[in-house]
Amino acid sequence: MSGRWYMRLLAALAVGWALTGCVRQGDAIRAGQTSRLGKPPRTNTVEALRKEAARTAEVESRAEMLARYAAGVSADVQGNTPQALSEYLEAAERDLANEPLVLEVAMRLVQGRQMERALQLLQKSATRTNVTALILSHLGWLNAQAGRTNDALAYSQRAWQMAPTNTLACRTLVTLYLEQKQPENALRCLETTARSKGDGVFYVELGDLMLSYNRHPAVTRPISTNQILQTLQQARGLLQEHPVHRVRLAELVEAAGDSRLALELYVELLEAFADAPPLRDSLRAKVVDLYLQGGRRQEAMNQLEAFLRDHPRNAQLWYVLGRLALEEQQYDRAGRWLKETIRLNPQYEPAYYDAALAMINTNQAQQALEVLQMARERFPAKFILEYFTGLAHARAEDYAAAIKAYTAAEIMAGATEPERLTAVFYFQVGVACERLKRFDEAASYFQKAIAQEPDFAEALNYLGYMWAEQGINLEQARELLTRALKLEPKNAAYLDSMGWIYFKLGDLERARSFVEEAIALSEKPDATLHDHLGDIYAAMKLWDKARAEWKKSLEIEPNENIRKKLESAPSS
Repeated sequence: MSGRWYMRLLAALAVGWALTGCVRQGDAIRAGQTSRLGKPPRTNTVEALRKEAARTAEVESRAEMLARYAAGVSADVQGNTPQALSEYLEAAERDLANEPLVLEVAMRLVQGRQMERALQLLQKSATRTNVTALILSHLGWLNAQAGRTNDALAYSQRAWQMAPTNTLACRTLVTLYLEQKQPENALRCLETTARSKGDGVFYVELGDLMLSYNRHPAVTRPISTNQILQTLQQARGLLQEHPVHRVRLAELVEAAGDSRLALELYVELLEAFADAPPLRDSLRAKVVDLYLQGGRRQEAMNQLEAFLRDHPRNAQLWYVLGRLALEEQQYDRAGRWLKETIRLNPQYEPAYYDAALAMINTNQAQQALEVLQMARERFPAKFILEYFTGLAHARAEDYAAAIKAYTAAEIMAGATEPERLTAVFYFQVGVACERLKRFDEAASYFQKAIAQEPDFAEALNYLGYMWAEQGINLEQARELLTRALKLEPKNAAYLDSMGWIYFKLGDLERARSFVEEAIALSEKPDATLHDHLGDIYAAMKLWDKARAEWKKSLEIEPNENIRKKLESAPSS
């Protein structure tokens, strides 16, 4: 059946259906049918015929409207937009009292870039005596879009006075007042509207409008955040049947600055729409973001793991989860998740370096080197690749290989990225040099680290202790440890270093005091601390105490040199 015949059939059916009731009523009147009480109805025949004719004309007009609308739908389906708009407009003009239809057609015309025809249609509907704020507010809004400010204000004011809860009218008025630099009128409009009682959607839209008002540069008296949040909270509990507005409420609460309440609303939505995948994923992303903003990383990770159950092949999710685990020092989990990122997306370069770092921190140096070799084969050489290679070799105690990689990294960064040569980088190179007994180089790198970061306590301690071990620069070493202990006065390692410096200086009482305090503050038994205290007691000729400390050291960690000291120590 062709579209034309189909439309004719629809029109005929509509007319026939609509006329049926009127024809029967007319037949009853003409036949003088009696009522249930047995008396003929008191009807003026001429008046009855006039009313019947009016009803018939109305029904025929409505039938024609339905036929026109159906023709518009048909043209729409066939992709004939101009014809569809023409049919829709004809339908609306035949039933101007049908405000939802008039608005629908007006919006279709606007979308079709026929603003004038849309305005004309709404103006025709607005001439009715019983026109509502629905038509007037849209007429005001469209006039504002068309740049007809006076008409926009007039129609919007009529709509707003007729229905103070009409937020479209209020929005148009506020927008126009602000454009005309009349913020006091805009605020008055908002305050009046806020005194009205409405449904949940009304409070959401009003809160949105208040936030928009506050952001405008012409505003000198912003609405308080508390008032905006109170307005938005009135919507809570009134929106159970409005999921879109519930989401919007949470977004507006977040925009107003109440992250705690926003998170609560998003979590409620996430529970309510757990079976709606697209919305659920969007909500979960919001929840994760707010957890991270609030420093609640573990809860964010829990949500991301739930994400992954639904999207197991999403490499970016694996990476974000791995990065969070890395930052939380959950290195085993970080390594697993980042390796999965690499498997799913081998081209994502950052995952290689983060995975290697996680493995280095779990003493999986060889696995870290394997991951870095994969990166080396796939991507151009760069600072971070060489630097992390150095870290992995250092963790494997291959300090010569570590220095080789560090040197390559230093050359690369020096040429193109000098900001990469941080205090931490220089410190790591210094440690590797010290382990190879390249003390002058080590001292140079430690001094570079301290020059960049004067309060780098670990570098201060390392250099000071290294000099103490060598028995050189002892006064400088003491100054370094004084600075380190000022930063961390309860650090057992730093206290021991200071004690060892005093031991080398020959001040045994001070040496003993610092090392004893270090042992008392140490979180776990430390063989080096007890060995140092044993040496101090030995220098003081307190051999029983010296032997006792060396024994404690050997119980913690076997050491041939300490065993020999214990065996050769004289008895009391």
